[in-house]
Amino acid sequence: NLGLMAEQGQGSDKNEAEALDWYRKAADKNVAAAQSRLGWLLHKAGKADEAVALLTKAAEANDIAAQNNLGVIFEQGKGVAKDPVAAAKWYRKAAEAGDHVAQNNLGVLYRDGIGVEKNEAEAAAWFQKSAEQGYAKAQLNLGQMFEKLAGQKK
Repeated sequence: NLGLMAEQGQGSDKNEAEALDWYRKAADKNVAAAQSRLGWLLHKAGKADEAVALLTKAAEANDIAAQNNLGVIFEQGKGVAKDPVAAAKWYRKAAEAGDHVAQNNLGVLYRDGIGVEKNEAEAAAWFQKSAEQGYAKAQLNLGQMFEKLAGQKK
């Protein structure tokens, strides 16, 4: 992937402008992975409207990274209105596809009752799925839930 190589400096110096050009060429041909990567870079550059449009196209084409990234954008409200319900929707799609980061993120929403009804059992289940894939944040979240439960039983 020429865009990724330019973005990460593989084989040459990092060149974000060149990466954006390659991603845009592929995104214009409806390559979901390119739409996803371009959308995230545009989000980081503060171009929220274009970023969300590209990420949504990619997410609807089942790009897991785009689904999780839309969740992040809607949860944080950076450049867009906060929409915790939309965040939960996109996290769930990526989580159900097995994305460990989205599983943890969805668990946080259930634990805290953000965009979904608070449900600690559901939170623990998502943390568990993520933790089993070795994701340290989920392992911490799950451990803290167990610690809280143990403290309540004393």
